[in-house]
Amino acid sequence: MRRPFLSAVAGLVAAGLLPAQVSRVVLPSGPTNMWADWAQVATVPDPALPDTFLAVMPLSSVSSWAFWEPDTSMDLTFGAGNWKQLTLSAGGWAYLSSSPCAHQPAPGNAAPLSLLTTDFDYGGYTGAPGAPLFPSLSAFQPAAQPGVGGLSNTFTLERWQLRTRGFFPAEAWNACAPNGGVTPNFAGVLAARFTYSVQ
Repeated sequence: MRRPFLSAVAGLVAAGLLPAQVSRVVLPSGPTNMWADWAQVATVPDPALPDTFLAVMPLSSVSSWAFWEPDTSMDLTFGAGNWKQLTLSAGGWAYLSSSPCAHQPAPGNAAPLSLLTTDFDYGGYTGAPGAPLFPSLSAFQPAAQPGVGGLSNTFTLERWQLRTRGFFPAEAWNACAPNGGVTPNFAGVLAARFTYSVQ
């Protein structure tokens, strides 16, 4: 079935049944473990790649527009085998910001770096180099851990995260004054390419 995810979302939007709030993504084949607030993100199918869409959202929405329930809670709610795992993979990203420091490398780096990945802690991180004004557009390649689809054996929710520093707070990836946080401390928008799969 080609593009079932986008078709289902488009049908719900056209019918006015998708509220501007967080709602579970339900496919014709059943409920999924993904919840999303489509009012926070603009999407369009990628004409060059199957099962892929382009998304644009404020940087402040990257970690809040969608989340994935873990296997444990899905099994308790629907029963094992009665739900679908919907995984999004980041095929590339770029942030655009009017903050000049966001486009300058941190000391010791040749270019500004960023990483679009899961908010689940996998340890060490390597940022993808960007180009002036488009910090990661030149890379437009998958992150080290590009997939977000829900965790197993836990009750922890999983979300997307745009990292602008390494594992340690002192590992800044651009010239903006570090705030000790992981995500951007500057305003702007994120453009990303997501490929989806359903299991």
